[in-house]
Amino acid sequence: MENINFSEEKFKIIFDHDPDAYYISDLKGNFIDGNEAAEALIGHKKADFIGKHYSKINIVSKSQTSEFDELFSKSALGQDTGPDEFIFNRKDGQEVDVEVRTVPIELEDENLVLWIVRDITLLKRADSVKAQLAAVVKYSQDAIVSEDLDGNFKSWNKGAEKIYGYSADEIIGKNLSILIPPDNLDELPKIIDKMKKNEPLEQYETLRVRKDGKIINVALTMSPVKNANGDIEGFSAIARDITERKKMGDALEWEVEVNKALAKLSSKLLSSASIEEISDLVLKYAKRLTESEFGFVGYIDPDTGFIVLTTMTRDIWDQCQVPDKSAIFEKFGGLWGWVLDNKESLVTNNPEEDPRSTGTPEGHIKIQRFLSAPALIGEKLVGQVALANSKREYNEQDVLLVERLADIYAIAIKRKQSEDALKISEEKYRRIVETFIKRVTEILGDLN
Repeated sequence: MENINFSEEKFKIIFDHDPDAYYISDLKGNFIDGNEAAEALIGHKKADFIGKHYSKINIVSKSQTSEFDELFSKSALGQDTGPDEFIFNRKDGQEVDVEVRTVPIELEDENLVLWIVRDITLLKRADSVKAQLAAVVKYSQDAIVSEDLDGNFKSWNKGAEKIYGYSADEIIGKNLSILIPPDNLDELPKIIDKMKKNEPLEQYETLRVRKDGKIINVALTMSPVKNANGDIEGFSAIARDITERKKMGDALEWEVEVNKALAKLSSKLLSSASIEEISDLVLKYAKRLTESEFGFVGYIDPDTGFIVLTTMTRDIWDQCQVPDKSAIFEKFGGLWGWVLDNKESLVTNNPEEDPRSTGTPEGHIKIQRFLSAPALIGEKLVGQVALANSKREYNEQDVLLVERLADIYAIAIKRKQSEDALKISEEKYRRIVETFIKRVTEILGDLN
């Protein structure tokens, strides 16, 4: 048995003012004394429990009574116990998580048991919250990571593995720059500077690069992380892959722009706009919606069969060094000629390796990407819409757009040809009528 020797005055100071609850009982478990913290912990005044056995005031949870009895028996036999966790019942019915340590002591030649009981309710709750947060972080579909103030990764969850393609073992200790596209590397010092200034970033949309090299869109929330002293030691980041959402938004925005373009062109068809004006408008929308640097729109002259390119963009005209260049082509060649000869759309993002290409004439601008659609009335070729050198690769959506624009352009050409034919017909009949009237007038003059 442990003998604790100290003066009565010193014991009283510690006993009365220690924040932990102190209870003293005899070897049978009957309370002899307790401090203020002991009263506060279980909600009983000392007068309520002194002289009573601990079981009589039901301070130990019923489910743990046997376990506590066994622990107390060891103390009564002179053994230290604990710390052990139990649930104590308060007088008001609330439960308190506690940590109990018992020490056999001798006071005034009497063998007693000192209970040192600490309220760990808040600690347990904090542990529970930590466990819940850890589970959330572990199983979240979002990427949740932490980094030091140099941008080196310290933690990496399953969501981050799924979004970025790196395992925790591969990425821990590596720098954030590994996820930033080369063109955006100036982003890193700006982020770190904001974190050092305790300035969080919320729903910050940017680009990241996966392990497989694929560029993705992410929405980031970044917050400084402080240590126990309140000093910023790093930052945490939550990232959500919004690539598909971004694609849907961009597709919707693109569709709105397409519908506006088609509506504008349709209204022009109902007006007295010339074929040149409509050609210019078709090219304007085609270039903008496909992000193309160059392009032309042209119609087939019904008399000669030549293609007339009234909209050859000025930049093509200025850069093209082909001798004797003209906006009227008698012969069709290359990729654009294939479209006219076959009356089919064509798209290629690698013209140099496309078997339909005949190469680029000396002095001609370099064609990096090409897209074209014929303008048809039934099976009759009436014109063409052609584009080149988009900032990105042409896709099926671009092909459908250009085909829709070519359809409208074909209607405009048909209208123009019908108007021209009508004018010719009207002029022809006007001359016939004038000739008839003149002849009748002459006959009537002879009769008179």
